[in-house]
Amino acid sequence: MGQWFDIWNVRDFTEREHVQAPGLRASVYGIRAVIEQEAAELGGRWDRIVLAGFSQGSATAVHTLLNLDVPSMPAGDDALPRRLAAFLSFSARMPFPGRNLAGTRAILRLDDVPTDADVLRNTPILLEHCADDPLVLVRHGRILRDTLKGFGADVAWREYPDGGHWFNSPKGMEEAAAFLEKVLGIQRAAAASSEAASSEAASPEAASSEAASPKATSPKAASPKAASPKAASPESATMKGSPDALDLD
Repeated sequence: MGQWFDIWNVRDFTEREHVQAPGLRASVYGIRAVIEQEAAELGGRWDRIVLAGFSQGSATAVHTLLNLDVPSMPAGDDALPRRLAAFLSFSARMPFPGRNLAGTRAILRLDDVPTDADVLRNTPILLEHCADDPLVLVRHGRILRDTLKGFGADVAWREYPDGGHWFNSPKGMEEAAAFLEKVLGIQRAAAASSEAASSEAASPEAASSEAASPKATSPKAASPKAASPKAASPESATMKGSPDALDLD
């Protein structure tokens, strides 16, 4: 699979816009199947799945989110809203903009689409875009932002002066990690390693042990994974004790 869907003109996405629909439809079906499988493995906890994407993968992920019908939580958990854990988007645009939610869903003619906007409105969303992006101009990212907000979504928008058609670093990556920490209620492993190192430094046993060993360890940056460039196929990584992450690039 070379790309998620066909585009007639990358300089004008509205030209022969209809050619995007067949591939986009097939890709959304595929991603929904992956998410459903992950949710089943998590005992029906859709709210523990993070959906993220970059560029065209993110445009595909947007339509996946719009057409994702999350079932109600099992009895006893009905206080939990219908949602995903989070949605992250980098250098993205909105295919088929300028329509209301029902009209946008109707374009792909998918089966099993939701009849409400609960999943979209309950899922925390982060959109990041670089102002100097030469491929997906930042105005397309702003249209995506305004469209999702118009549908009632809770959108955090981050615009950076540089980074091109890629991730802004380090600030963009730091803010993506901070967003995940906030919405998932987790702490970065690096911070935990730092605290552990401080505790060991205060211990006489740890001090003598370190003195006897020539090895030195340095804490690794283990921030939650956002959208990393991979082969263009929907992949999922199950991380023990943390939400599943689906990265689409």
